[in-house]
Amino acid sequence: MKVLLRKTGGVAGLRLQGEIDLEELPAELKARSKAVLQPEALKAAQAKPQNARMVDAQHYEVSLIPDDASVPVDTYAFSEAQDAPEVLEVLDAVMHEVIKRKQKSP
Repeated sequence: MKVLLRKTGGVAGLRLQGEIDLEELPAELKARSKAVLQPEALKAAQAKPQNARMVDAQHYEVSLIPDDASVPVDTYAFSEAQDAPEVLEVLDAVMHEVIKRKQKSP
């Protein structure tokens, strides 16, 4: 499965985007990603109420792209103001890998 991840906002208003195949991640992150980046966990993160005091929260959009092209792509959107630390930690680590790979490519 591939993941398309967009991360925007925050104090600086940065926009980061990347796609990565979970099979290409380091072993520990791959295992954590496969466990956490499931529709149920992402729906739960999306459903949590926003903390109105976090006006500069980062926003995440995650699309799960299945290996089987006949299966539809699921997309979830939420922010760090929704208090889903287990999901956010994995997404930040995945984005770190995406950025690292982009820096290495010519």
